[in-house]
Amino acid sequence: QNEGPGEVITTNSPPTDNTNGGDPVTKPPVEPPIKKADPKTPPAPELQAEPTEAEKKEFAETKANAEKGEHNALIDLGKIYHSGHLGVKKDYVEALKWHRKAAGQGLAFSLNSLGVMYEEGQGVPRDYHEATRLYQSAASQGDAFAQFNLALGYVKGQGVEQDLARANAWLAIASLNGLVRPKKVGEIFRRKMSIEQISKSEALAKEMIQGNPKLIATKK
Repeated sequence: QNEGPGEVITTNSPPTDNTNGGDPVTKPPVEPPIKKADPKTPPAPELQAEPTEAEKKEFAETKANAEKGEHNALIDLGKIYHSGHLGVKKDYVEALKWHRKAAGQGLAFSLNSLGVMYEEGQGVPRDYHEATRLYQSAASQGDAFAQFNLALGYVKGQGVEQDLARANAWLAIASLNGLVRPKKVGEIFRRKMSIEQISKSEALAKEMIQGNPKLIATKK
């Protein structure tokens, strides 16, 4: 699903020059329980601040560029609708629309973002298998957030058969791509693994990287 949603897809991060979309919304390994609202008390409406002129201009430019098929704009527009950025009301249907357009062009950030939306059931029925497929596609391009999300799927056996060695291998690869969270999670995770399991996962990570060097993102 920033080193921070996936988190489900990225939150209110500003547009970036990176075709991977920068820091996506990644999800934490364990989500806190959600307190149910009192059925007798209707929830307060979500306040939406009026966009500034600068925000209106930025949104208009982003949408115009996205309609031309520009990669960064496609990603940014999906992020805007997903998070309600630039004074735009949060709209998962529109977020899906633009992330799908970007994913159709193979953009890893939006592939991961769509994966998070399918995993969380945001604007679509929850589908762990489709989420996994999208994570795998983005992870194969070196997207660390997708690699982390894929690792969590293998830990939980969600969308894939549970495989702790493969989960640890993906955590290691995501760490090599610069994410701090997978490294910390991996350290905790390995304390619960046998020496044989750790050895197997390390060998698997090396084998995966040799089989697809793109798993390690090229620094720009």
